[in-house]
Amino acid sequence: MLARIRTSFLIMTALALVLFGSFSWYSLTSTSALVVTVDAPLFDLYGVGAATQLNVTIRNAGGAPAEPTFWVMWSPFVRNWGIVTGDRALPAGATSHYTIRTADVRVSVPEGVMYTVKVLDQASGTYFRSDLQRLILIGTPPLRNPDLRLWSRDLQAASREPFGWDIQWGVAPGDSASATPTASGSGAAIELHEDGTGSSQTWLHIQQPVTQADLLRLRDATVTLCWSRAVDYVQDSVGGPIAVSGIELIGGGRRAWMAVSSTENLTYDLPGHRIFVVRANVNGTDCHSVPLREMIDFVGTEAGDTLFILFAAAWPDSPGTYAFTISSLALG
Repeated sequence: MLARIRTSFLIMTALALVLFGSFSWYSLTSTSALVVTVDAPLFDLYGVGAATQLNVTIRNAGGAPAEPTFWVMWSPFVRNWGIVTGDRALPAGATSHYTIRTADVRVSVPEGVMYTVKVLDQASGTYFRSDLQRLILIGTPPLRNPDLRLWSRDLQAASREPFGWDIQWGVAPGDSASATPTASGSGAAIELHEDGTGSSQTWLHIQQPVTQADLLRLRDATVTLCWSRAVDYVQDSVGGPIAVSGIELIGGGRRAWMAVSSTENLTYDLPGHRIFVVRANVNGTDCHSVPLREMIDFVGTEAGDTLFILFAAAWPDSPGTYAFTISSLALG
């Protein structure tokens, strides 16, 4: 056993010496010396709660020209970020300001995480890094990606979701639910088919959690929901929905709904639910302000994260094919 330990120790020591010698030789023979600085403040360019673009300054303190390429590290999956502006060839002694951007929103840097910008000098094959720092953004709205402008693809599920949102649905055999970007590339088209059998509804949620701090921001904000088509509100004898579309808040064991109707402006109180029905054009383009203050007051702000949901649903009592096409969710 002692011999085995001694042999392992010698192997590890030799390996360490080889690696140290390799890196020492590499650093001594390299003529690159790039000083990498991420410029502050960092702006949430698209309002998604993540950095899709960074401004970086590089000073070439070495004795040879450099050709920087950029990689941003915050997870095990490091991806290349493209150069929007900045010198592709950086002379010795020169300083250049770069704007870099990711082409894939899934690898943008989420707010609050630790990250570093890694620069590969293609001319020398040498890597350099900025200081490790926490990402703090300016300009992030209380609802991330509110207009659903950016969509990401889940390659394993072959599905798409608005970045920062989750899509959840419930369907029974014979029913269906789907959500896709609209033709303009923003917004979302929700489609449901309820065949009228079974005991459960067909529904689809596009949802994201909202923190207590952001709920308080939303309570004093003006939010407008726009659509080009909506599911007309159909209710049972006590106002309970059997076909509906709009916005929902879930928090503290309560639900508050804004439902779009072609016929009425009413508020229905059900056990644990409050439904704000607003009259609007459901068969064409229209917008309506969201009674967020009243909805937030009903669910409360004490329960931690609250789900903010764009939704459509239909019950077996109201079979049919339904469409809810959201064109924008404007925050004022």
